[in-house]
Amino acid sequence: MTLQQKIQQTELIADAIQRHDKNYTLDVKNDATWIDTDSINLELPTPQRCGTSIQQRSYATDKAKEILEGLER
Repeated sequence: MTLQQKIQQTELIADAIQRHDKNYTLDVKNDATWIDTDSINLELPTPQRCGTSIQQRSYATDKAKEILEGLER
């Protein structure tokens, strides 16, 4: 996954977290680094409910980064 793709996926996952989505499907069929799968179903954490909107977005973005980093290991 290129850096640009990571940034884009981080934003999309953060959006899903803030929408209170329970799951997110990561489409990886066009990425040569993922073998034998077309998509990965990710379970999302609950969004932060207190704090400013900037703090809530920061929380969602941090959690999205953690999820993507966990997939790379």
